[in-house]
Amino acid sequence: MRYGTIRHAVILQILSILFPSPFPAATLAAVLPTISGRSPQVARQAGFYDILYLGSPDQRANEVGTVITRIYADNYKCLSNFEYKPGKNQLLMGLNGSGKSTVFEVLQLLRGAVAEGVPVDDDDMFAAHTLTQWDTRDVQSFELEVEGNGGAYRYALSIEHYDERMNCHVSDERLDFRETPEDAWQPLFLMHLGEGTLYRDDHSEGPRVLMDRTRSGVAFVPLRPDNRRLAWFREWLSQVLYIQLNPMDMPARSEGENQFPDQTLSNFTSWYRHLVQEFPQLQGQLLDLLRQVLGPEFAGLSLRGKDIPDLRWLRAEFRGENGKLVWFSFDELSDGQRALIALYVIAVYFREAGTGDIGGVTLCIDEPENYVALAELQPWILEVEEAVENGSSQLLVASHHPEFIDHYAGMDARQLIRSAVGPTRIEPFRVESDDPIRASEYVARGWTDAS
Repeated sequence: MRYGTIRHAVILQILSILFPSPFPAATLAAVLPTISGRSPQVARQAGFYDILYLGSPDQRANEVGTVITRIYADNYKCLSNFEYKPGKNQLLMGLNGSGKSTVFEVLQLLRGAVAEGVPVDDDDMFAAHTLTQWDTRDVQSFELEVEGNGGAYRYALSIEHYDERMNCHVSDERLDFRETPEDAWQPLFLMHLGEGTLYRDDHSEGPRVLMDRTRSGVAFVPLRPDNRRLAWFREWLSQVLYIQLNPMDMPARSEGENQFPDQTLSNFTSWYRHLVQEFPQLQGQLLDLLRQVLGPEFAGLSLRGKDIPDLRWLRAEFRGENGKLVWFSFDELSDGQRALIALYVIAVYFREAGTGDIGGVTLCIDEPENYVALAELQPWILEVEEAVENGSSQLLVASHHPEFIDHYAGMDARQLIRSAVGPTRIEPFRVESDDPIRASEYVARGWTDAS
């Protein structure tokens, strides 16, 4: 642990002692980025939050097995009083416009607000256009329940729109924890109309604080030895990933490392740079997998530098018939080749992260079949499924593809149903196991609501 990290944590401890009730919003909302010189997300990636984990690496590694068990959204686009209880490995299916991507968006917004500290009134967050069009209420409500870290979490966030919906801020926010289903929920954090109350891990009440209502209070609670549970939730939420693959937006150039991929993988090369440092074994595993789909001539991926410091280019290498190495810049590959490489990097990362400190990754991937052939898709499905079965990660797939429908029909699939202007509802998708007609054929013939 670096000296600066310890120094910052000591300063936060002193602040909480000097100002036990309530201290100014600027102190709390700005203290992390001000002291560390970084945003909350960058500070977390740089190791600033290492002070949270006072136990050994082995103790951290034991805290695994995390899954989202409930998502609730009200007055957000087509989601009105909507509740979804995901499984550990599940397919979401439905017609275009039924709300599949919208469900994943909710998770992405909560991640942005809580794990990254993005202001809720940012244009990419809870803008007025995200309100349900037929609903006249000005409050949006979101809830998230998660099992992990030796118990269960329940998070709730309410966003209030005002000034004729030109602006919005946090109305209420709450984070609770319980060790067993029989226990009552106990608070870790509570905020109402800008006043927050911090609670210790034993749920005893801590200091009261005045909060910046344009941001999540949980995102800016100072780290202390007695609030590890809250910080664990925040750190875990940073590992909820929503991927909507777009190979045309994946350049070969990288100016630095990124710990997590963005939605379209436009930072793929920078993310890959981070992965090969974090998981050195990734390259060998990836080579074996990609040779199965790209052919035995594939020789691997490499990062090459230029004269500019920190600048790298990703390239794919192949061996010709004479054994000579031939390479292509990553952006010279076809869209399908880039998509395949990205999907299998995701698969290997998904498997490796499933044994991580926080408890695995929740991967929400939207139509992964785009740009790839059927023969290339099936091995990927089996690879990520094996990662779910052998690790602690969670996989949620949104797809229309017959391969996914047939694969999940006998396992765990949900169909989203919506009229042109009505709210989304969700139901189990079932086909009789002894029926000779494939599930995808039922959908193609319009014999289900998911058609």
